Amino acid sequence: MKYPEFDGTQNCVNADVEIFFYEDWEGEGTGARRPKNKKDFTAAKIMCSTCPFLEPCFLWALHHERYGFWGGTTEEERAKMRTVKGIEYVNPLKDSLYVKRKNR
Repeated sequence: MKYPEFDGTQNCVNADVEIFFYEDWEGEGTGARRPKNKKDFTAAKIMCSTCPFLEPCFLWALHHERYGFWGGTTEEERAKMRTVKGIEYVNPLKDSLYVKRKNR
């Protein structure tokens, strides 16, 4: 799946990135990374609800984004959807030129 071809008109283009991510984490590096506190993603949900890129952003995130608020969904919502639908997370960098060069 290709990264969505955003054209600069997506609603989040000039937004503060902090509204899309948790601030504090625990369990870093343990394989059990989770937010220390719940976050209210209302501002992000409102922004996404009227965005013309909602669907391609959501589909990308469902397959390739573990963290943050993407396509109208939280990371917890997408993780649950992946489990229920049998969708495997695919690291978008796995087949990138950077990773291929690094592993030479």
